[in-house]
Amino acid sequence: MADESSPTDQSDESSLPGTPLSLWLATNPETRYEPLTEPITVDVAVCGGGIVGLTAAKQLVDAGLSVAVLERDRIAAGVTGH
Repeated sequence: MADESSPTDQSDESSLPGTPLSLWLATNPETRYEPLTEPITVDVAVCGGGIVGLTAAKQLVDAGLSVAVLERDRIAAGVTGH
């Protein structure tokens, strides 16, 4: 039997009371690093400072590699922060 409910019959986040708040972003200090101004040499460059990028970077460092994490905005503030 086909689902006969329309998208308007289903609730979503916008119908919840209050203001959406990320506990992660609200309780962790904001990170600010100066942009790179000269070339650096590392074994691995990880693009993205979310949970996946940071986990990969940590495992690579634990394996003895030098790592640079490149993040456009705040560390762990994109999908990871919400």
